[in-house]
Amino acid sequence: MRVSNVAVFVLLLILPSTSFAESNSVKRFIAVGPAVAPDFEGSEDYGIVPLVVGRVQRQEYYLEIQGTRARANFLPQNLISLNDSLTFQVGPTLGFRLGRDDVENERVDRLRDVDAAVELGGFVALQAAGVFRERDALTGRVEVVADASDAHDGHLVTLRGSYAVPVGRSWRIGFGVDSTYASDEYAETYFGIDTNNAARSGLAVFDAGGGFKDVGLDLSLQYSVTERWGVMGFVRASRLLGDAADSPIVDDEGAANQFFGGIAVSYRF
Repeated sequence: MRVSNVAVFVLLLILPSTSFAESNSVKRFIAVGPAVAPDFEGSEDYGIVPLVVGRVQRQEYYLEIQGTRARANFLPQNLISLNDSLTFQVGPTLGFRLGRDDVENERVDRLRDVDAAVELGGFVALQAAGVFRERDALTGRVEVVADASDAHDGHLVTLRGSYAVPVGRSWRIGFGVDSTYASDEYAETYFGIDTNNAARSGLAVFDAGGGFKDVGLDLSLQYSVTERWGVMGFVRASRLLGDAADSPIVDDEGAANQFFGGIAVSYRF
């Protein structure tokens, strides 16, 4: 199994931040461990990749880093708040999408390399606390990012809902569902095959258009061993949709069903 830069980015990008968050508290932690992810988006080959999550939070303000993406909430709770348990979050997002090159599949590897991309954007979220029980969190989030580096010249819109709840004194469990809309430019860069790439790889010419490219479900678990040390686990299953699934890169050489999983040791400081 060969480790791909794209696999690292895809896995760490989708980690559900709300699963590991605690509302209205001071929180600082970092978690590091191994994970398993596809070799590239749509690959049927898997490799071992690093899993890194970090968060610094005070009251409603936070900065979180998930692999190659950072997100921050800068909106004071008393500025927009429907009540004590229902609050808005608004802030910037910065991401670094690593390129696609040196993948295990021989035909896909013959395609022209895709350069790394810097993606800038922002998010808006609505979080409800104490919905079903004390210290739970139900969150809906919309995030929009666009390429700022001329790598794919496209944009993505992600819709996500998640629910996190403590179980006993030591456990916290989180569930999430999401879907991402990709522009024509993004779809063509990662799933399209022009005549040059067809000649290089032997794959059929394919004109990929934009649309909702995937839908996914995930489950996360957090266990506090001591006040500072803990263990986090994460699994996710997703399905590529539309032209992303129909592309020869996926339909002929890869798989529309994608799976991710990892475990990490966490430390509060």
